[in-house]
Amino acid sequence: MPKVPPFEPARPTLTLKMLNDLRQQAQRLKMTGIEREITNLLLFEGYDLRWAMYTGTNFASAMGGLIERGTVVVKHALHSLEERGWIDRGVNGDGQTYVELTTKFIAACRLAWQRYLVRRTVGAVRWQKCNGDGAVADLLHQRALGRGRGSYKDRLKSVADAYIDGVERRQNSGWVSHPGRVGKKPSQGGNPTLRLIAGERKSGA
Repeated sequence: MPKVPPFEPARPTLTLKMLNDLRQQAQRLKMTGIEREITNLLLFEGYDLRWAMYTGTNFASAMGGLIERGTVVVKHALHSLEERGWIDRGVNGDGQTYVELTTKFIAACRLAWQRYLVRRTVGAVRWQKCNGDGAVADLLHQRALGRGRGSYKDRLKSVADAYIDGVERRQNSGWVSHPGRVGKKPSQGGNPTLRLIAGERKSGA
């Protein structure tokens, strides 16, 4: 009976430009310091987003030596990354243990970078007036894509201004829109803070 090789998750094929973009995008992803050291090792020194060890090597111990971290904390970081679906671990056909970054990690990096570009383009003043967060960044991005004229940056600033107008009108009227709850906020002094996301009640802005 032929020997069945160990299962190896499909690895994304990246051009050099795509890899360099991913290295930049990954720096905007929220991670602990050790998680970042591990992912950076795979991004900058791995082969096709994968790092393989010698046969029989304890991966956490070997990686801990590379990044000068204790085995226990490296194990915790690897487990955390694996729980989020950002890395896969296994054994290749040569019996080497390996860890590799996944398509889910790539998608998370691109989303974090997209949100960063929205914040940077909109500017600190507009972003503060938007009560900005990840959901707001995604909403502004989608609205900007839906406008056909002008550059993306100009469209993004325009939809941000329209969004701010809607926020200020609701603040002045005391109307609050939250995920799953729409109504008047009890008076506690000052204007209520709004969170307007996709699925919000349309303001006509």
